Amino acid sequence: MLATNANGRAFVQFLKNPLPLVTAEIGLPGWRIEFIPEKRSFSGRGTPHGQLIWLHLLRGLEQSRLPDF
Repeated sequence: MLATNANGRAFVQFLKNPLPLVTAEIGLPGWRIEFIPEKRSFSGRGTPHGQLIWLHLLRGLEQSRLPDF
């Protein structure tokens, strides 16, 4: 599932029915990602680390410029 907003917020969720695996959100002023089966989450401000590809996928789908790693 993918949802975007005109103000720059975006949300993506990957699931294997019926369980969600990863949820990721980029908003103002920061970002958040949750790996549900592992019960781990990360959040921050600015550009997320390159290993958190799910967050960069949101920007790529919006055709925004991706950061250089």
